[in-house]
Amino acid sequence: MNLEESRLKRENEEAHRRCPVCNGADFTFFYKMTYEFLRDKHGSSVDIINCIISVPENTLDIVVCKTCGMVYTRNLYDFSEIRERIGLAKDSPLTMAELKEAHKEINSQDFLMKYHIVQILMRLLLDRKRSDLKILDFGGGYVGIHARLANMYGRSKCIVYDPIVAEADVEGIKFLNQLSKVWQEKPFDGTICNQVLEHCLNPRQELKNIYELLRPGGYAFLAVPLLSYKKLSQYYEQIIQGKGEAAKIVHLNHINYFSLKNFTRLIKETGFEIVPVQVDLLMYKSHPCANSFVVWEVLKALRSFGFRLAIWLNAYSALSMFFGGSFFVKRP
Repeated sequence: MNLEESRLKRENEEAHRRCPVCNGADFTFFYKMTYEFLRDKHGSSVDIINCIISVPENTLDIVVCKTCGMVYTRNLYDFSEIRERIGLAKDSPLTMAELKEAHKEINSQDFLMKYHIVQILMRLLLDRKRSDLKILDFGGGYVGIHARLANMYGRSKCIVYDPIVAEADVEGIKFLNQLSKVWQEKPFDGTICNQVLEHCLNPRQELKNIYELLRPGGYAFLAVPLLSYKKLSQYYEQIIQGKGEAAKIVHLNHINYFSLKNFTRLIKETGFEIVPVQVDLLMYKSHPCANSFVVWEVLKALRSFGFRLAIWLNAYSALSMFFGGSFFVKRP
């Protein structure tokens, strides 16, 4: 390789992402999203596509790391920067009345999940016999639903951080869009980062931020959508057909596609301890008869046993059927 080829290769690598888990540069292509696919089948904004794909001949490349198997978008782009470039204003936080109107058709299961997450976190924290807890909703958007729910506990002070939200104080909750200002509010007793890390250019750094923002002994809830890397060929067909699990998960806003193994690897390498507390929505399922209630209770007990056993054996992947990509973690 001559000097010119070496320079072009270096510039090409600098213009693209490396693996967000192991920082590897070697990859194989999984799926190439063309300009037409993103515009016609995916329904993405043309202005946003033009910021990511500079010329129509280029593609949005989803690749597989040869070292650790991580699936990620290789193109280097930041949505908060793209929004500013095309002139989109930051989202204004909603008041409670606006929130109720905007989400009056919200799925009950989705609301119960968020309530359940906050309930468990507050139960862990309230064991300290303090009511002046400080809670961070990391990537909570203009809704900040987790912060709103946590704000009902005692004298909690709740903060929402999201780069695309306008800064404001709304009904006792502070919305911030600059991480430097969040650092001024530390330390936090608890943090919720729910379905956020799949959007981040550097999820390892964001986890480190969450770790450092917590006080020692503090708890966090971390969750991402998961893929099974054994099903990549099935996912490929689902993306083309526009249906199935992959069609919902693989899209322009997601740039990291974690497996359970890679997600737990990042969590542990950050320094967190995974605690044996599980988000289990089986308790919220409707039970039309007594027999089905018994079945759900048995399944819940098995899931709980499997979860604790996996932590004890450090064998998350082997027992992945017992839990999804959500964990309560503790900063030692």
